[in-house]
Amino acid sequence: MNTSTATARTIALSLIRRGLEHVVIAPGSRSAPLTYAFAELADAGLVNTHVRIDERDAAFFALGLAKGLRRTAVADASVRAFGGAAAAGVRGAEPSAVAGGVSGSTSPQTPGLVAVLTTSGTAVANLHPAVLEASYSQLPLLILSADRPERLRRTGANQTIDRQSHVLGDVRLRFDVPAEPDEASLTASVHAAVAAAVGSEGAGAGMNALYAMSSGLRGLSTPGPVQFNVQFDGELTPKPEDMPWRPEVGEANRLEHRPHVHAGFAQALEMLSRPGTVLLAGSDCDFGAHRAGELAVAFGVPVFAEPSSPLFHLSVPGHPGILDDGLAESITGVVRTGRITQYRQDQRLLANLPTAEIQTDLDWVRADEYGSYLASAGLNGQTPDADAKRWARTAASESHIQRAAGVRETLLGRTTGVIAGQPTVASEVRSHHREAAAQWHEVPPTPAEPPAGVSAVAAIVGAAAENAAEHGTVAQIFLASSNAGRYASALAGNEALGRVQMSASRGLAGIDGLIATAAGMALTGPVSKQCPLRLIIGDVAALHDVGGLLREGGSENLPALQIFVLNDDGGAIFGGLEHGAGHLRSHFARYFATRHGRNFRALAEAYGWPYQQVAVDDLLVAAKTGSAGLFEVPLV
Repeated sequence: MNTSTATARTIALSLIRRGLEHVVIAPGSRSAPLTYAFAELADAGLVNTHVRIDERDAAFFALGLAKGLRRTAVADASVRAFGGAAAAGVRGAEPSAVAGGVSGSTSPQTPGLVAVLTTSGTAVANLHPAVLEASYSQLPLLILSADRPERLRRTGANQTIDRQSHVLGDVRLRFDVPAEPDEASLTASVHAAVAAAVGSEGAGAGMNALYAMSSGLRGLSTPGPVQFNVQFDGELTPKPEDMPWRPEVGEANRLEHRPHVHAGFAQALEMLSRPGTVLLAGSDCDFGAHRAGELAVAFGVPVFAEPSSPLFHLSVPGHPGILDDGLAESITGVVRTGRITQYRQDQRLLANLPTAEIQTDLDWVRADEYGSYLASAGLNGQTPDADAKRWARTAASESHIQRAAGVRETLLGRTTGVIAGQPTVASEVRSHHREAAAQWHEVPPTPAEPPAGVSAVAAIVGAAAENAAEHGTVAQIFLASSNAGRYASALAGNEALGRVQMSASRGLAGIDGLIATAAGMALTGPVSKQCPLRLIIGDVAALHDVGGLLREGGSENLPALQIFVLNDDGGAIFGGLEHGAGHLRSHFARYFATRHGRNFRALAEAYGWPYQQVAVDDLLVAAKTGSAGLFEVPLV
C-alpha cells in the first residue's frame, strides 16, 4: 500500500471512530487519497458522503449539515425530557415547552461531526466565508485540506500555497501533517482535531499534538472549525490489490461537548432578580435556549428577542421601537444570551448599561450539574399549575399586542415552575418586572418594513404552523440575513409562533451561502417531506448563492426544502437605513438599490427545482402544501 493511501485511510478511520458522520467532497486530484478512503467507507455504510463541485458552496452545505444535526439533537433532548410534540417545542401544549426547558432530566447529546474535503491552492481559500460563519456561530466543522509536499513550498510550484495551513482565519486549531507521518502521532492529531472542533473537555491539550501548528483567534473554549492540512506526495490513487477496503471500525471514542456553568452565571442570576432588568436574546447558535427561557419565565423578566432566538415567542412586541421612543428609561440592566446582531437599538442598550451573560450553550451543561447550581442558588423547582398550561390559548380576536400582554401576564403571574429542577422565584420579583414593563404593552410596534414583506413572512409562518399542527411537530424556518429577519420581527406575540422555530446564520450575518446552508439543514435537521424546512430569502441573497441550488446529478433527490424568494428587485434594505436619506438619493439607485430586473423561473428550471410564482395573498395555500421547490414572491 502506498503512503498516501495508508495516510488517508488512517485519518478517515480515526475520524469515524470519533464521531464523523458526514463528509462533503469537492473533487480534486491532490485530495484523491482521502476521497477514495471516504468513498470506500461510504460503500460500507460507515459515513455519509456528499459531492459539491464548488468549494464555497461545499463549505456552506457542510455548515448547514452541522446546523441541522445540532437542531435535531436539541429537539431529541426535548422529546426525551417531556415526550411528544410538546416536548419538541410546541409552546402552547406544555409550560415546559413555553420555556423550552431541557434542564429537568437531560441535556442534548453531541451530534455527529461534519467535514469538508478540498484539494490544494485557491480551493482552500474558497472555504473561508463558511469557516468564519462556523467560528462565530460556534459550529464544529472539520476542514480537510489536501496539500503539496513541503519540498514544493516556496518554489513556485503549481497550486501550492506556501503556508496553506494558515490560510483560514478564526479556526480553533490548525494542523499540518507531513507526507510521511508517524501513524501514532497522526492518530493522536486526529483525536486532538476532533476535540477542538467539538469543544470537548480538555481540548486545549490538542496544542501538544505533534502536527498541531497553533490555535486560532478564538481559542479552544467553544466548538468551531478546525483545519487539518495533509501533505500528499507520490502516488495519489490506491493500488488494485488494496481495493475494496472494508475495515473494522473497532472501539469508538466519540467526543462530546459538555460545558460547565460559566462563572458569570451567578451575576446573571443576581441581575435577573433586580427590578429594571431585561433579558436580551439573540440567535442561539442552534444550541437551544431552553434554560434561559425557564429563567425568563421564573423571574418574570421582560424579554427583548430577535426572531432567530428560541425566546422570540416570549418577546415584548416591537421592542426596537420601544427603545427608539425613549420608553426604556426604567431599564437599569441587561442580561444577554445568544448572539445579539440584528438591531442597533439592542447594541446601544448593551453599550450603555450594566450587563451579565447567560452562556449560549447552557442547555448542554449536564442536568445534574445545572440542577445542583440552581439548588445552591436557592432556586427550587415545582410543578406548573393548570392555568400556565393554557398560556397560548388567548382569544384570537385580540390584537397581537394585547394577546402578547395576556400571555405574558399568565406566565408572570401564575407560573410557579416548569419541571423539577427548573427555577422558582418569589412572586414579588416577578411583580417588579411586570410593573416596569406594563407601559411597553400599551405601545404599538412601529412598522419599519413594507407591508408586503411582513404579510409574506406572516403567511409563510402561518402556513408552516398549520402544516406542523397537522403532523404533530414543530415547523422549522430558516431566515436569511437582511430583510427576512426584519419582516419576521413584526410577528412578535403572534400565536402561530407556538408551532414554529425560526433560526438564522447570525454568526456574521452575511448573505452568502444561504441556499447551500439551507440545503444541508434540510438533510439533517428535524424536518420531513411532509413538514419541510422553509427558507425565507431576499432576491439579492438568492442571486448571491445560485450555486447552492446545484445537486448531485442523477443521485440526489430534492431535499425537504421550500425556498421562498421575496423579490423586491434589489437591495431594498438600504432604503430603511441612513443610505435612503434624501440628500443621498442621486447615488442610491446604482450603488445600493442595485435593481436587476430578473425573476427566478429560468434559474430554478436550469437547476432542476420546481418553480412557482406566488402572490402574497396566495402564499398561505402555497406554503402549506409542503412541496419542495422554489417559490418566488414579487414584492414590487
